[in-house]
Amino acid sequence: MRYLKPIVAMCGWLTWHSVAAPAPFYFWQSQSTGKLICKQVSPGEGWRLFSGPYVDGGCRTPVPPTF
Repeated sequence: MRYLKPIVAMCGWLTWHSVAAPAPFYFWQSQSTGKLICKQVSPGEGWRLFSGPYVDGGCRTPVPPTF
């Protein structure tokens, strides 16, 4: 019984720390054609960051500012 409180506290702490937010999306622009795509990571060489971050995969909703 004396170990119950520490075990419950540890489970709560682990649960709280295991929650992670999804990675944001960004618009990437091709340096050769100017085409824009929405991805979470760089598509590779020849692409530069155009704008972002966004919440959705269509790059329509900007990530709200955090204070």
